[in-house]
Formats: sequence, structure tokens, C-alpha cells
Amino acid sequence: MLQHSIQRVLESNVQEVIVVLGYAAEEIMPVISSAGIKVLTNPHYNRGLSESRKVGLRAVSPDSSGALIYLADQPLVSPRTIDKLIETFKATRALAVVPTYRGERGNPVVLALAFL
Repeated sequence: MLQHSIQRVLESNVQEVIVVLGYAAEEIMPVISSAGIKVLTNPHYNRGLSESRKVGLRAVSPDSSGALIYLADQPLVSPRTIDKLIETFKATRALAVVPTYRGERGNPVVLALAFL
């Protein structure tokens, strides 16, 4: 599922792909390592998702204006949806772009680095 999710992001207009691994990182890393992605490990993954998000955001290029937070357990999110989020972020200059599905907020989200 992780490899499929990564592939979806790579097929989008995302400029930089950073994957943060926690549990079993040593076993997973060789399977997903490929050109075009940066793979990092979070030694404090047991503290929750926010710790992995921090690791990933610290690695985002300082030239970036925002970051897409994409959870690996959402393999059905299409590259088209990712691109639409990015386009909306660029067009609106919002601090955050959050998709909705059936009236509920969802993921992935785009956050302005200035917001963080």
C-alpha cells in the first residue's frame, strides 16, 4: 500500500517527495527507495503521527511555499486530486487547503510553510 501511495504522489505535480518511516523502517526502506524520493526515519514514531510530520516538514526545501501532507494509508487518492489541491493552494494563497468528501474534512492537506 505504501509503494502504491508513493507512486500516486510521484504521478502528480508534487515537486519534492519526502517519505517518513517509523516502525520497521529498516525493512521498508529498501523496498521503497527509488529515484525522486527522499526517505527519512522518525526514531520517535511511537509518540504519534505529529512527530513524523515534524521530521518531514524539517526536510522540505526552504524554497517551497507549502507542503502536501499525504497519509500512506490513502492509496485511492488520485494524482488529479493532489494536483487540484496544489492548484487551489497556489491560486488562493491560503494557509491551508483541506479537501472535503461528503461534507467531511479529509486528507491529504496542503499547508503553507509560513503557517508552520
